[in-house]
Amino acid sequence: MAFEFLPNGDEKILLGLQKDCDANDEATWNVSFELQEGNPLVTVVSLNVELDPQNFSKAQETVDAGQLDDSQLGASMRIKSYGFRFLIFLLSWACRPMDAQSRVHQLARDVYYWAGDLSKREQTNVGFVVFRDYVLVIDANFPWAAEHILADIKTVTSKPVRFVFNTHYHADHTMGNSVFIAHGAAVVSTEDLALELGTKGMEDIWEQTKMKMDHLELPSIRFPDRLVLDDGQHRVELIKYGQAHTKGDGVAYLPAEGVVFVGDLAVNWTHGNNVSDQDVRYIGWIRALDKIAQLPVKTVVPAHGDLGDVDLLRRQRDFIADMWNQIKQGLKAGKSAAELRKTLQFTEHGIFARDARETEDMIESMCERAQTQPDWNPGPGDPK
Repeated sequence: MAFEFLPNGDEKILLGLQKDCDANDEATWNVSFELQEGNPLVTVVSLNVELDPQNFSKAQETVDAGQLDDSQLGASMRIKSYGFRFLIFLLSWACRPMDAQSRVHQLARDVYYWAGDLSKREQTNVGFVVFRDYVLVIDANFPWAAEHILADIKTVTSKPVRFVFNTHYHADHTMGNSVFIAHGAAVVSTEDLALELGTKGMEDIWEQTKMKMDHLELPSIRFPDRLVLDDGQHRVELIKYGQAHTKGDGVAYLPAEGVVFVGDLAVNWTHGNNVSDQDVRYIGWIRALDKIAQLPVKTVVPAHGDLGDVDLLRRQRDFIADMWNQIKQGLKAGKSAAELRKTLQFTEHGIFARDARETEDMIESMCERAQTQPDWNPGPGDPK
């Protein structure tokens, strides 16, 4: 695309925007400005920016002032030259491809989340809070993602990451601990999470990545029910609401900002949730979501998928309660897990049951865990 502007008869401005694709369909953008003046018109200043969408920070700028340098240009000409450079920056930033844009999103002052991406096997949303002297990270993702997260945090602040809070022990939330520890951070978790990571962590890493680990970094700071980080500028409450998705689930609640990071207690994508942990407690999960929903929360950051609000917690709660209630009734009526897998329907729960295969897997997992649940024996009934 090319545009011409003629402010007056002795001046012409040329603007160009071009996209080139190579054999692999990788795009390169070129943004150019040219200022012509005089009678006849001659090029006085030519500016060009080449953008690599895979590494926007390495955009190359070429400036050609023809036969003149800045010292020979008049004051108005120099202002136009510098203005054009700034305009190129703004235009080129706006024309970035979406895949080159940052995955960091601001939720409130000094409060951010890094968006997970399942297609890159970096599926866990990761939060971070910039305190006065340090950064708290919420969940560690996988090691290959943790490196990207650290780099992206540095684009926001130069303060060091001092603490990493794990919401539960599963590999996509804790395997990246080693990367943060190598950069000087300490890992924080509930006491039960630390025990689970030590006993079940290796197995979950193998299940998720098919990788064998010689060593697993365990949390060095552990708390039973609640730990508060408060420097007078920000307050983050790390809270355990009981055995739920796993035995050691914890959430990070920011009361001033009305933000809560809930880990896998709630998700907001079509790929289901893991209801198969050997220590899962469905009634505890339902009660935990009920308690969190009572907080004055404006923003809910799930472990996976898009942001939500309190309604997301309620809908996740209703889905788990409905599935667990129907499975209890079905099993006690003598139906097999295979029958329930094929006959139970939960489409009214929208995104949580949109993937039929994932929903069937969740039904099967609940059937397998049914007799380990504390509310299994009393008989059928809604688990409230």
